[in-house]
Amino acid sequence: MPETTRLCAVEDCGGEHEARGVEPGLELCGWHLDRLRRDLEVTPLLVRWLSLHTIPSGGGAEPVSGSREPAAPVRLDVLSMLLPGAVHPPPDDEDQVGPPSIPSTLAAWVWQVCEERGLAGPERWDDVPQLTGWLLPHLEWCAARPWADQLCTEIAALRRCTHALVPWKVHRTEKIGVPCPTCDLQALAQIAGEEYIECDERVGGCGRLMRAEEYSAYVAALARATPESAA
Repeated sequence: MPETTRLCAVEDCGGEHEARGVEPGLELCGWHLDRLRRDLEVTPLLVRWLSLHTIPSGGGAEPVSGSREPAAPVRLDVLSMLLPGAVHPPPDDEDQVGPPSIPSTLAAWVWQVCEERGLAGPERWDDVPQLTGWLLPHLEWCAARPWADQLCTEIAALRRCTHALVPWKVHRTEKIGVPCPTCDLQALAQIAGEEYIECDERVGGCGRLMRAEEYSAYVAALARATPESAA
């Protein structure tokens, strides 16, 4: 009998279509592994961005939910992501609210890898660049672990929650006139400060990710083929 292709372990892989296949020994498809790498690489950028938005818009104080305490002069939702704290709410804990902590989420996964591989962790367990830099070289190994889908989901949530708390819409550049090399749709865009260009699924794109150098080479190839092509 022909060997059955194993599918990506991430729950929503493929959307309305069948989940993508994986390479032998892996739990994540290439599409999700690329996103895991991107989402992990940008975590220091997320911290810098959130740090600039700890004061409520307009300088007003933020009420403390469910408390008679005076209003806080800072954004508690932003601080909850910047400071050590909750990693992710347990599914049966309705009282656990608020976005996840970036340093605690990263530290939990670094600890997981340290435990399973018998390694020493970074010098500082509360330093996001150190945690990120430590974890990145282990992603291929992580992609083969039975918890790879949970890792992918939790790291993706850090970027998604940051963008929800402090939207980056005005810092998004659309690559007008340049079609995606995979789906041919003109949906390529780049978030300020990020190295990656993405075919935006929110406007019907395929989700293709390209690093800046790959995109530059692609645009140069388009220009050689069609000199009038947009750069």
